[in-house]
Amino acid sequence: MTKTLVISDEFSASQGQLISVFGDVESWNENDSPRFIDAKNNQVKLSFIDRTRAVITFEVTAEKVRVNLRHEFISSDEDLILRTTYWKKVLSEFHKRLDITL
Repeated sequence: MTKTLVISDEFSASQGQLISVFGDVESWNENDSPRFIDAKNNQVKLSFIDRTRAVITFEVTAEKVRVNLRHEFISSDEDLILRTTYWKKVLSEFHKRLDITL
């Protein structure tokens, strides 16, 4: 039985900026960069070499944009831990790139 990782995070960047950054996988500084599938209807779909996939949706809240990430078809608990670490690093890098502090 496969596992699914679900992570939510909030950004101060606009929804358009977030969709652009999540969809531009070639600009990611990660060894395990995914393959871009598509971006439409406020979501980005990505696939990975290990046959897993991630679906990222974007929800505008009062002052921020909530990013809801669902990484599916993870084969083991060990891989789930590795994917959790991977996405925490990616999200941290995106915060550095996108969040504006005054």
